[in-house]
Amino acid sequence: MLKDIHLRFVGFHGSAGRCQIRLARLGRDKPLVIVCSQYKNYHGTSVTNALEIIAETLFYQIANNQVDGVTFDMPLPIYEEWHADVNFFDKILAKIFPEKYGGRFSTRRLNIQEIFSKIVWIQNYPVDTRWFSFEKHVSVVTHNDSGSPTWHGRPTAKWLIEKTGFDIDALLPQDDSLDLDTVESKIETLPKSEEELRSIPGYHHVRWTEEIVRFLPGLLSSARAYRGRTDQSDLEELSVHDEIEKFLAIKLPARELFTREFQFSKELGIYKGGKEKAVDFALFAPEGDCVDSLLEVKRTSSKSAGLQSEVTKDIARLLLLSQRFRCSCYLLICGNMDVIRNELAKIDKYISLVDENPSRDRQFFVPSENFEKEYRSLMDRFQIATGLSRLQGENSSGSNLAILWQIAANRDNLRMHRPYEFNLGGITRG
Repeated sequence: MLKDIHLRFVGFHGSAGRCQIRLARLGRDKPLVIVCSQYKNYHGTSVTNALEIIAETLFYQIANNQVDGVTFDMPLPIYEEWHADVNFFDKILAKIFPEKYGGRFSTRRLNIQEIFSKIVWIQNYPVDTRWFSFEKHVSVVTHNDSGSPTWHGRPTAKWLIEKTGFDIDALLPQDDSLDLDTVESKIETLPKSEEELRSIPGYHHVRWTEEIVRFLPGLLSSARAYRGRTDQSDLEELSVHDEIEKFLAIKLPARELFTREFQFSKELGIYKGGKEKAVDFALFAPEGDCVDSLLEVKRTSSKSAGLQSEVTKDIARLLLLSQRFRCSCYLLICGNMDVIRNELAKIDKYISLVDENPSRDRQFFVPSENFEKEYRSLMDRFQIATGLSRLQGENSSGSNLAILWQIAANRDNLRMHRPYEFNLGGITRG
């Protein structure tokens, strides 16, 4: 079997990603081989940087029988992930009445790492791509135990034949066939409407708030290693935002569903010229431009102090946005564990550091002496007398910590890991 497809994916900054995928297998005793090739004349996120996005998009398509003639020659590694707020009785109901309650309390997911361990992934850059202008670059890619990709360089002829039955010339597409200008007309644009979005495989009901806490420390550790940094070193703010954007692109694979640098000054009536104030990320409801969630990100740095003052400013900002947009607002802090705990212990009345019920919640009065004058006056204007926060969860990797709170002006909007209501297929239940 040898099959070529042109894969669409959402790259960084919501860009339209394109790559060629060649799927090959010589027999049932040989693994599926996936050759992921970057197009010439392509200027989006590279197949190196978007590897996890591409793999998850492709694996869900294959699992949902959306790639003609291609299947995984193994039982699908599917697991049930319980939602964070599910209790013992919910699990009993789901077990007794799976058709009625199964999808309400849990999400079926593919184990991407396990699939990756059973296939052969080859990354291919033809001559005249922008990264490797004068040479062809081929590398075998694997996932390590933590789920991070590792590039091993060009495979030897002996290893490749023994492993797959193919020689390299049979596996790699001709460079002339990888010119995006030539094949662009054959690639459909991303759909716009909700009905069209529902026809795309790979979408599933997600609780991104839960998953970003789980995965971010590991993603930042990998980003440091990729840049040759130690685990203790600082990452630039834009690098942290890039990793979060990459995470959202994997979990919410549609360019219309999130954006970076969501400007709000004019919406709040506080615009005074120049660049607008912005929150770091906005997620949108699939049926239109309505804001579903807003996310503000703060990272620790060895060169800056006074984290608590910056955090109180972010809390005030998110209270205003929660009131104005009637959406869920989140504050994510990542970085050195000791710095976070020491600094934020000083503002414990606003946000909890105890990840246990009922200690996760805080209610506080505003205006407060800890809020800047500008935000105190704005909260008076918007009639915000009290604020609330709820610790959504935390996770660490080495000395790195990621911790997430929801900030709300109204208790009715406060919820533990509110699901992103965008259930678009995914793996069907059998």
